[in-house]
Amino acid sequence: MAEDPRGKYLRVTPGRVLINEIMRHSRDVPLIVVERQFRLPEVMAARRLVEPNTSWVALFAKAYGVAGLRIPNLRWCWVRLPWGRIYEHPYSECAVIVEREYEGEMCVLTSSIRSPEDTSLADITNHIRRFRDDPVLSVSGFLLLIRLVRLPGFMRWLMLWWYLSWTGRKRSKRFGTFTISSLGNYGVDLITPIMPLSAYLTFGPISEDGTVTVRLIFDHRVMDGRHAAKTLVEMETIMNGQLATEMREAAKSKAEKELENRNMATAEFRKI
Repeated sequence: MAEDPRGKYLRVTPGRVLINEIMRHSRDVPLIVVERQFRLPEVMAARRLVEPNTSWVALFAKAYGVAGLRIPNLRWCWVRLPWGRIYEHPYSECAVIVEREYEGEMCVLTSSIRSPEDTSLADITNHIRRFRDDPVLSVSGFLLLIRLVRLPGFMRWLMLWWYLSWTGRKRSKRFGTFTISSLGNYGVDLITPIMPLSAYLTFGPISEDGTVTVRLIFDHRVMDGRHAAKTLVEMETIMNGQLATEMREAAKSKAEKELENRNMATAEFRKI
C-alpha cells in the first residue's frame, strides 16, 4: 500500500515522552563543556589481562567517583527552591544511560550505581551488563522512569520538578550526581548533550594505543572550568594508576586461584 502523500501523525511512545520531559527541565541549566585527550596505555595493557573485559563505562565511572573524593564539587547540585542553594551528596551516584527495547521501540533509559569509588571494577561491570541484558522491568531505575512517563502530563512534570528543584538528596539518589554514556562504539562523539543534572561525562572512540577524547559537560552554578579541567586530569592519572593496578591484581588473583584449583584437583586424583 502506498504511503499517504499527506503524511501521518504517530503515537508518542514512552521513550519519546521521557526525552521530551527531560528536555523541558534542561532548558534553564547553564551548561559548559570541557574536553581533554586521554592517553591510557596502562589501562589498555591491564584490560587485556582481564577476562571478561572490564567495561570502559565502568572504568570512567569509577575514575570520576574517585576524583569526586578529592573534588567535592563533583557531588554538588543546585537546588532552586524554596531558595537557591547547593547540596553536597556524601558519595557519588553514577547514572548510566543505556538503550533498551521497550514496547517495540528502542528507548534511552537510566539506572544508577551507588558509590562507584568504593565498588570494584568487576562489580560495576556486572551492574552495567545487568542494565543492558536483564528484563527492562526488573531494573529498579528503569521501572521508576517507566512509571513516571505513565503519569498524566501535569503530574509527570510536577514529579520531575519536585525531584530536581526541591530535594538534593532524593535527586542525587534517583537521578545520580553525574551521568555517563558513550557512542564511541559507533565511532561517534557526543559534543554537547543537554541534561538537567550537574555533570554529564562522555567519551568517544578509543584507539588501539588508548587515546580517547573525553568530555565533561557541567552545570556552571556548582562547578567552574578549573574544577572540570582538574577532574579530567585527575581521572587520567587515576585510570593509568589505581585502576590499571586493580585490573592487574584481579587478573593475578584469578590466575593464582585457577592454579590452586588445578593443584587441588591433581592432589585429589593422586589419592584415588
